[in-house]
Order: sequence, then structure tokens, then C-alpha cells
Amino acid sequence: MLKHITWQEFLLAATLLTFLWYISVILLLFRKELKRLLTGKKHGAEKRPHSGTKENDLDTEQTESVDDDLMGKTKLPEGMSVMGMDEFSFRKRDEEHKEKMLGNIPDLLEEMKQLFQILKDEEGTKEDFLILMDGFKPRLKAIRTDSNQQSLNEFITRHAPFPLSERELENFWE
Repeated sequence: MLKHITWQEFLLAATLLTFLWYISVILLLFRKELKRLLTGKKHGAEKRPHSGTKENDLDTEQTESVDDDLMGKTKLPEGMSVMGMDEFSFRKRDEEHKEKMLGNIPDLLEEMKQLFQILKDEEGTKEDFLILMDGFKPRLKAIRTDSNQQSLNEFITRHAPFPLSERELENFWE
């Protein structure tokens, strides 16, 4: 029976069967890619519209970056989430502000000590002191909290060479 088949017929049959095999594999396994190829869309062009909520947008971005496979979409491990770069930090912004304020307070105290020493050496008056303290007002406003204000007022009254009223101390912080 095989003696009746020529080489030409055999090669034609093998070519046709191979062609049908590859067509069936492509149709079964690569349907989505083939559809994208035939419609002319690029791989990243198929995007879902944003829902308006941040969680759904992040979920959409995650699922778009992961190709669908036979098992379905991947799920993040419990306790893990996707977040943007601006949302990630090791400390809170309030802590950075507090640290900056704490760095400014020792510098301010040192400059005030120098001011008190100059007033003592030059025998400055209360008016001279009040004029010189006006230069500290912007820096005092930058570090103003109730505890800082109380501590600095105590420091000023302890080291000032003359008595100051409560109103004069309040004027430094305005």
C-alpha cells in the first residue's frame, strides 16, 4: 500500500498536516494575541478606563502588567499592596518637620546667649534688647509650638539682664 504513494504526495501531505497542526495550536493557545495582531492594536494599547478610585486604578495597573495565563490572574500575597513612589517613605512628614525644628532650636538658643552676652558686655538697655530680638521673630514663628514657646520664654526671662513683662514676651512670637 505504501508503494503506491510517491515522494511528492508524501511531502505534500506532511506539509499540509504540519500546517494544520500549527494553525490549530495558534488558534487554541494564542487567541488573544492573534486577535490583537489582526485588529492592529499594540500590546499595551488595550487598557480599561479608570474607575476614579485609587484602589481600582492600582488594581487595573497591576492586572494590565501581568499577562493572563491559563490559571488566571495572579493575586498579591496577603498584606502586600501596590503603591506609588510618592506614597512610600520610612518616616512621616511631621517627623521630618519636628526634626528640622529640633535642629533650629539649639542654634537659636546659642545666638540668644551671644545676644545676652553682648548686652551684658556693652551695657545695653531694654530697648536695645527689644530691637535686637525683632531679628529673631521669623525664626521664632517657624518653631512655634506651645511647649517651645513656654520653654523659650523661660530661657529668655532667666538670661535677660532686666525683667520682661508677659506682653513683651508675647510680642516676640507675633
